[in-house]
Amino acid sequence: MRNLKQWIPLVLGILVVTGASVAQHMVKASQGPGDANTIPWPVQGSSSGTPFQVRLRDGDGTGLADVFAVGDAISATAKSTVGLISDGTNYRAALGDTGGRLQINITDDTDVALVDGSGNLMINKGATTTTSPTKTTTPLIGNATACTAAGGASCTIIYASTDWISYPDLTITIKNTDDTDAIENVLVEWSPDNTSFEVWDSTTFANLAAGAIKSLAVSGNSRRFLRAEARSANDAGTDVWITASQD
Repeated sequence: MRNLKQWIPLVLGILVVTGASVAQHMVKASQGPGDANTIPWPVQGSSSGTPFQVRLRDGDGTGLADVFAVGDAISATAKSTVGLISDGTNYRAALGDTGGRLQINITDDTDVALVDGSGNLMINKGATTTTSPTKTTTPLIGNATACTAAGGASCTIIYASTDWISYPDLTITIKNTDDTDAIENVLVEWSPDNTSFEVWDSTTFANLAAGAIKSLAVSGNSRRFLRAEARSANDAGTDVWITASQD
């Protein structure tokens, strides 16, 4: 039967071995793929479950991943950085162009209110008013045939088709610049596709007297391309302004 002095070294030996196996582990590291010269490295851990911290590097010692905080300016040489967006279920990488700008594709082209005539996404910047609208001046050559249909042979375009879909409120102002002759017909037209035009108004500016000026306000606009045509039985001319605002 062993006495107490014989048991003490055995118990201490067990404690030392057990403590070392919990506190320290050995991993192997190599200089690169296929390198057989692996080197054992001690990795310290703890029995409390504290996770290991691991940093990945390539064969030259360059880090393969960088960690950034929200709002950090990230260098173009940074490793493993990616912008993520969620589709509601999965995360996906954000798409950009070659200039580093975020690219957004609108796949539902039936919702024309989202994009302008060039397919660009429109953003409402708040209240914006065109306080100095550009004046369009057009001479009218006398024509005896009435202008009553969009694109008619006797009609002269006095305001070229322009996309106004992003402006819910706009005002059309037309002036007869002639000192003598009236303008018998003025057609205000809209088109959804810049090809097929409908006559929206033919009475507001009809028989516009020499030197007269009138305006037509459009509220809650949801149309796209605006165009105006006119006809004078005698030589005349027009000035056209469009004033528009966004809410």
